[in-house]
Amino acid sequence: QSAESDALVGSIESVKLPGINSLYFDDDEEVFQLLKQTIFQMLKNKTNVIESLFLRRVEFSARDAKVLHDCLVRKFSCLRKLVLRNDEFGDEGVLPIALALPDNTSLLHLDLSGNHISPNGAQYLAEALGRNTTLQSLDLSANEIGN
Repeated sequence: QSAESDALVGSIESVKLPGINSLYFDDDEEVFQLLKQTIFQMLKNKTNVIESLFLRRVEFSARDAKVLHDCLVRKFSCLRKLVLRNDEFGDEGVLPIALALPDNTSLLHLDLSGNHISPNGAQYLAEALGRNTTLQSLDLSANEIGN
């Protein structure tokens, strides 16, 4: 990391962002990788106001999904919409998200399109949805689930 990127992360971590309730990273892998720890910390914080997180082609990994799991199971989560599109994390990445769904009471919309999710990953989600009462929409298009 350069001094500039360290300064950027430091300034974002120190700024309170009232009114900012959506984060959008579309094909911004470098920026997301630089800021992901800060984003996860924001999602874990009791004063979190992030309601919408959109990540597309940012190299979101199965390891990141495990950290996201911890954010989603928090009682004070405000996240209503989560879009994880075209990051190809497969079943290994979908499992931690599925495991969080039964305990999550805030998420309304989940988009996991284009992530190489197989029928096994879809089964993880199906089992979790049986115990989730709040999710209203789930997008699994462009995966490897079959007909």
